[in-house]
Formats: sequence, structure tokens, C-alpha cells
Amino acid sequence: MNKNVLIIEDDEDIQVVLTEFLEINGYNVQCASSADEGVHLYKEIAAEYVLVDMRMPDKDGLDVILELKDIAPPYVVFIAMSGEPTDGDDLGMLGAADLLGADYTITKPFDMGILLDILKQDDEYAHAA
Repeated sequence: MNKNVLIIEDDEDIQVVLTEFLEINGYNVQCASSADEGVHLYKEIAAEYVLVDMRMPDKDGLDVILELKDIAPPYVVFIAMSGEPTDGDDLGMLGAADLLGADYTITKPFDMGILLDILKQDDEYAHAA
């Protein structure tokens, strides 16, 4: 069974690359270009995986994680993504995301194999439980 992935990312180029990579690897992917759109879309598709950019124009990813954690079942995996830190602030965002319940945090740009390893590892854990 294919798993649903929701990507909440305001950079369209990153959306396209992630979508193509994940679809090739058997995942169903939906994208949202803003935090509010992402929350709305999650309520429609109930994805098993949510990739959240930490910096978006309307809200930051921390707000998204908090909002979705209130309505998502406990098995939903949250992956916080942020660009390379230049002033340490993005590291702070990822650290805060970790504290707020993100299951994984990754710094962009990242090796797509790392993302796939995270998803596959979680899939194997879910099947073993």
C-alpha cells in the first residue's frame, strides 16, 4: 500500500524535486505552498508523513507542527526541513521543531537518500508493530 506524503513548502522547485523523487519510490504526494494551505490539505488527505518547511511567508513551520499535532493520529511522522543556517537561527528552528514533536529534522539541501531512509525505516517500524 502506498503511503501518503504531504509536503508543505513554499519553494516550488523543492516541491517538484521532492514530489518526483517520492513518487518514483512509491509514495503518493500532495503539496501545499503555504502553511495555511498545508493544514487545510492535511485535513482532506490525512497523510502518514508530513514534510514541513520551517520558514514560510504566512506562518513558520513550528506553528504548522503544533496545529497538526493537535489533530493528527500518533502514527503520523513529522519531518521538519530548514535551509542551511547562516546565523544559527535555522538550527534554532529545527531544535524547536524537535522539541515540539517533529520526529525528524533535516537541513536543506539534503541527500534524498537520507529522506528515503527515514521513510523506509518508519515503514518497517510500522509493519513490525
